[in-house]
This record gives sequence, structure tokens and C-alpha cells, in this order.
Amino acid sequence: MEPKLNQRLSELLLVIYMNQDLKIWIKNNILDKNLNPIGLRFSSFLKKNEENCLILMLKTNYLDNNCKISERIYNIINDITSVSKCKNKKCFNKVKFINYKQGYNDYCSWKCSNTCSIAKQKYIETCMKKYGVNHPWKNNKIKLKRKKTNIKKYGFDNPSKSKEIKDKIKKNTLEKYGNENYFYSLLPKDNFEKLNNKNFLYKEYIINKKTSRKISNQLNVSKSALLKNIHKQNIPINYEYFVSFAEREIIDFINQKNIQTNTRKIISPYELDIFILENKLAIEFDGLYWHSEEYKDKKYHLLKTKMCEEKDIQLLHIFENEWLNESIQDIWKSIINSKLGKNKKIFARNCKVKEITDNKIIHDFLDKNHLQGFVGSNIKIGLFYKNQLISLMTFGKSRYSNKFQYEMIRFCSKKYLNVVGGASKLFKYFIRNYDPQSVISYADKRYSDGNLYKILGFEYSHSSAPNYFYYKLGTNVLYPRIKFQKHKLEKQLEIYNPKLSEAKNMFNNNYRRIWDCGNMIYVYNNK
Repeated sequence: MEPKLNQRLSELLLVIYMNQDLKIWIKNNILDKNLNPIGLRFSSFLKKNEENCLILMLKTNYLDNNCKISERIYNIINDITSVSKCKNKKCFNKVKFINYKQGYNDYCSWKCSNTCSIAKQKYIETCMKKYGVNHPWKNNKIKLKRKKTNIKKYGFDNPSKSKEIKDKIKKNTLEKYGNENYFYSLLPKDNFEKLNNKNFLYKEYIINKKTSRKISNQLNVSKSALLKNIHKQNIPINYEYFVSFAEREIIDFINQKNIQTNTRKIISPYELDIFILENKLAIEFDGLYWHSEEYKDKKYHLLKTKMCEEKDIQLLHIFENEWLNESIQDIWKSIINSKLGKNKKIFARNCKVKEITDNKIIHDFLDKNHLQGFVGSNIKIGLFYKNQLISLMTFGKSRYSNKFQYEMIRFCSKKYLNVVGGASKLFKYFIRNYDPQSVISYADKRYSDGNLYKILGFEYSHSSAPNYFYYKLGTNVLYPRIKFQKHKLEKQLEIYNPKLSEAKNMFNNNYRRIWDCGNMIYVYNNK
């Protein structure tokens, strides 16, 4: 810097800190004249306004020497007297200047922004004000719009369901990192091989009885990644860890305050996984392995259901295989929503009753909306709203008792929909048009409290003993016991001994039984 300029700067030092007119001068000579500070060049500004330019430089001498003049002007106009720093209280980094209109970033990085409690709270408040929920993706309109866009673009409601997208992601990741999974590419080769080695996982997890936490630390992977691979290798997952994951999904879906989890205070000494006092509703997640006959007796699930009934609480039992199946999980979510009064309501008086003869329609509707899926029937009566099937009731000859003329085989409404008066309207149509002498029906205690039958005029007859299903160790498929009646076993099992019972033969072939809660039997007599 030349001596003359040094001298000039020195002369201005006293003036600068006493000068209160710089801000006014900027407003009068730049902003009020509609000159954009973003477009100002330092050289031309210095040439025309030497004194004020030097004052500006000295008043903002805490900024980098090579910063833009628009940043200096922004600091003066906004009374900023020091370096702007990240708003995350745990961080002291400088933040980036965007431009004169936008000023500085609030945070130095995405990491700071995502971990800052102030930013999180501000984000939640903005979402609540704009969408009515704490995250845009929880808004039903946005969910629907997102699904429609994805279906139009990819053919699925979620791009990750598209085989083409999955393959593309795997291909790109493989080309870039040498592995289809980016995180696995960071693992030492030996750890990666162990993670995908069934014998190693089985030995450590089942034989040596190591916890998933110990094994994941040993392999330097997350616990969730380890459990995912254990499940992929068809190794029974420790109930304690897997259930906590499934329970968390259910709790997140319910999204209500005052949910009690893993409580022993309600039906002591037994535990309830989830309990909502406000709705008198309890939910149990029954893992197949840890709720099979090796660990739970025949009456265990029924006992907990009865203990809840005595306290006017309905207990829902969700089997592991059902929650792992996306379609059935969605039906369970609709049932839970119905118990909580969250489903959309349509009144039956606005609907029309029609008999249906096309079995494809029946098959599709029951598979999508009933936990037990499709089963054949002679009479299919549907309730239609604006020409759309929203509720269905089917009848046929009594399947298990010849004492009754008909059996009500299935009744369900479209998922996430409660049809007020729908069952009554359908059943009245059946009575009026078929004049039955007697009707029998079965209510599964895992999810039904029998109230529907009372509304329709049925009388409670009795309850059946708990029924059982079979599943093979290492799988998540439940089979009805009728599939494995003893006279059928010789052709189905690798190891068969005619002297042993059905259950023992199945046990010797690594099949286990899991019990439900039985059925309530209801009878209607046309007087």
C-alpha cells in the first residue's frame, strides 16, 4: 500500500468510529437509487467513493480481504459487527454468505442443521402451520399425491418396489464402490464374508448364544444390518430384539400420546407390548419362534386375551409373518385404525346393495381387505358407494356343522374405511331375500370382540379351544393344521414314523406349532 494511502487511512480512523452516517450514505447512494449491491465492483466503487469505501473496509475489517463488497454492505445495513457463525450451539464455524438479498446461511453444514434443536423445532412449527403434521410426508394429501406421481412414473406407489430401479441402484453402487451395498463396501473383506456366512451367524447367534449387539460390534456393522442378514439366512431372530423393531413400527403408525409399552401393570404378572388406556386397546406382537409351543403353551395367548377382557380391554394378536407381509400388514393397520376411530366413515344409507357373481372381484377384494383372504362361497352380497365396492358379506352352506342351514363366511369393508350400518344393511338383504332358518358364524378372538354379531341379532353360543398352525424353523410361513393331517404326512415329510403322532412327526422335521386364541361361535335363528 502506498504511503499516501496509508496516511489517508490513518486520518480516517477517528472519523470512522465517530461516523454514524455510513449506513445512511449507503441507503441514499446505493439502495434508494435501485443500484444492486450484488453487481457492484470494488474497483469502480473505490474510484467514485474513496472515502466511504475506505470507511466501509475498516468497519468490516473482520471479514476476509477478498470478500465481495456486497457482503460488506450487507453487514453495515444489518448492523453486523463480527464474523457470522453457525447457529448450532455446539459449532463455531463460519457460515457462507449467499448474496445481498439472502444474506448468510444459518448453518455451516447439513449435519449442523439436522442436529440443531432450534432448527428441528422451527421445522416442526413450519410443518404444523403449513400441513397440520410435523412432517410433510405424514400429510394424507401429500402421501396420495406422492403415490400417484410414483405410480405414473414408475408403475408402483414407491420407486423402491420397482425391480428396474432396484437393479439400477445395485448396478451403480457396484460400479462405484465394488459392492451392491455402499456400507458393505467399507467393511474389511473378512467381516463382509462372515456377515453373509450362514454357518458363522448360526454358530455365533444360536449355538454360542451371543447377542446381536456383540456380533455386530465384532463385525463392525450396525445391529439392524446384522439382524437383517440373520433374517435373510432364515435363522430364528431373538424375540427381544426383533419385537422391539416391530413394536416401534406399530407405535409410530399409531402416532398417539400416552402409549404404554412393555407394561406388566395391566394384567400382572404378564406383559402387554402396547397399551392405549384412552381406547382400552392392547396389542401383542407374537414372534413365531418365541411364541411357538417350545416357549408358550396352548392357552398362553387365550389367557392374556381373557385377562384383558375382564378389564374391558380388547387385545389384538399380530403374528410375525403377518407384519412382515406388506399387504397383510396394511390390513392390520386398518384394523388398528378402526379400533382407534381413525378410519374414514361412509354411511350405508348412501350406498346400494348388489349381489356379485364375478368371483375375480370377490377374490381380489377379500385378499386385499380380509386377514384370512379369499374363500369360496355361494352368496356374495356387496355394498357399493358411487359404483365402487366398499363392503362385502358372503354366505354358504355351514362348513363344520350340519345343524345350521347357512354360514356367514366373510365380512369386511375396504381398508381404512368404516361403513356405518353397512353390515346391518347387507345382512337384512340376505334375510329378506333368502329367508334362512339358521346362520352360524365364527369370530376370531385374535382381532374380534364379537360386537358386530350382537348388532346383527346373533346370539353367542360358545367358544372353541385355541387352534394351531405349523411353521418350519427358519421360515415365516404359517400353514393350517389341516394341511398336515397324519394320513397326509408320509408323502410330505422326509422323516416319518407311523407309530408317532402328527405333532411328533412334525417336530422331528423341524416344524413347530403356534396357537391362536380360538373362535367365538355365534348363531342366528330366524324366528
